[in-house]
Parts: sequence; structure tokens; C-alpha cells
Amino acid sequence: YTPQHIRRIVLKKTGNNFRMYLQEQRMRHATKLVSASNIPIKEICEMVGIDSPEYFSRWFKYQTGKSPSLYRLDAQKKRDTENK
Repeated sequence: YTPQHIRRIVLKKTGNNFRMYLQEQRMRHATKLVSASNIPIKEICEMVGIDSPEYFSRWFKYQTGKSPSLYRLDAQKKRDTENK
């Protein structure tokens, strides 16, 4: 497959261009890892394909409205409340 062909398939299936689709997938994976694990944020950013932890933190906060650390803390509090 050519890159153009893949771009057309992604656009047809998701309604988004490839770059937007990739960002959505990264964010979905990042929020899952941040909220459900104790993996260090630096490792999570590498796992989702972002080289800079600083950039990852800014991007994550822009997307979610919370820093990765606060997002994790809120998720843990929510789980604790649900388990009571």
C-alpha cells in the first residue's frame, strides 16, 4: 500500500486525516496508561511515541484539561470512591 492509499482508507473509516487519527489513538492509549497504571509518565510518553516528557505533559494537559499527574490522581480517587 502507498502512503496516499493508507491516508484515504483512514479518512474513509474514521472521518479524520491520518495525523488526527494518530493523535486520537495516542491520547486514548496515554489516558488509559496514566489512569490505570503506575508506569512513570516519562515511560508512558515514550510508549505512545512522544520523545519529550515536557511536550507530552503540555499536550496531555491541552487535550484533557489536566496534567498527567493530576489526571492519574483523580482516576485513583475515583476508583477508591467506587470501591467503598
